[in-house]
Amino acid sequence: VLEEGAYLHELEGGQKKSESFMQVIKARKLLKKRYGRIYINFHEPISLNALQAQNGLSIQDMTSKQSNELCRNLGFRIINAIDSVSVVTPHALAAGALLNLTQKRFSFVDLFNDIEIYMNYLYASGAKLADTLMMDPASAIQQVLDAYVHRKFVERFSGEDSETFSKTEYKVVVGKRPILEYYKNNCIVFFVPAVFTALTILDRDVFQFSTSDIQPRSE
Repeated sequence: VLEEGAYLHELEGGQKKSESFMQVIKARKLLKKRYGRIYINFHEPISLNALQAQNGLSIQDMTSKQSNELCRNLGFRIINAIDSVSVVTPHALAAGALLNLTQKRFSFVDLFNDIEIYMNYLYASGAKLADTLMMDPASAIQQVLDAYVHRKFVERFSGEDSETFSKTEYKVVVGKRPILEYYKNNCIVFFVPAVFTALTILDRDVFQFSTSDIQPRSE
């Protein structure tokens, strides 16, 4: 993603730089490169008039508190709209799996076994997956892993000849974890229900339970 460097700069405490016309001119050389496939999806339009009608007031007549509530409501609606039409890409899914591995060194099989679990959950929850993940997930993840090695996000150990490739091991470069976090964010929202469910089950701390045991109850 072109904004990767700017995101990391802000994450480390740097100030966001205002865009300028000169930045557009300088970006020409970047736009000539092939970065892969892009997905553009649209959600149903959000009507500001409808939101105002719910409050029974126009923006001009709102108090500061009411205006803040409207803006916060609109912000949540926009974020949810973006999440609902987002596509899970191989880069995002691989980044999430890499950051969740328990062992420091891993093989492609270790990584892909976890990704298969993630994909089964995504299929079941009706998430939109990139075409490459649908057609040949193993090849898509291998290409991403090779790209992450090339960009030095991940370190590769052992040779790549036919006798040793199956034993090749990898390790996430600690200093590059924030970049992987950036790419992981593209798909993390789809796992939020599973995370809350898992945490609730763990909180029960029992071997057997019913669905009603982990559903919210009114006091």
